[in-house]
Amino acid sequence: VYTGSESIQAGLMQAEWVAEALQPEGGKVGILMGPLGHEAAMMRTEGNKQIFAKYDNIEVVMDAEGKWDRAKGMQIAENWIQSGAGLDAIVCNNDEMAIGTLLAAEGANVADEDIIIAGIDATPDALEFLGKGLDVTVFQNMYAQGYNGAAACYKLVNGEAVDKWDWIPFELVTTENMSEYK
Repeated sequence: VYTGSESIQAGLMQAEWVAEALQPEGGKVGILMGPLGHEAAMMRTEGNKQIFAKYDNIEVVMDAEGKWDRAKGMQIAENWIQSGAGLDAIVCNNDEMAIGTLLAAEGANVADEDIIIAGIDATPDALEFLGKGLDVTVFQNMYAQGYNGAAACYKLVNGEAVDKWDWIPFELVTTENMSEYK
């Protein structure tokens, strides 16, 4: 039995929000990825790219491995901002890199309304920054994953049948609904 969330869904959900926020002008996007070869990083990035490819006015112009790390995310975002690439959005595979991106943007005096920053995981730290430079994050329900995994084990031990796959959906978190996640 596998109980968890489909990583690609987080990337799709995140990119859909960002793509809509970039309309009608569209824009240039950078993607900060987790460790190369890590399933979540690969699939979240794939989900991002699938959505952005549907828009003629959105171009992914940069991507880099930030390794889930705030400091690494900050360093990469600083370089991107200083390069003059004119990024309209930086989409991050996790919240730590998104917070690093936010700190880089603040350090370069980039106004909140001039760049969209998106994360994934809806961590407590990220929720503190939501609406203060971080525009959106995606919640991965670890409670439901743990509870459902334990429940499946209990059923199996008692000889009950369970589904092989138990997908827990991701949830979009914005300033409008963030109080539900604190």
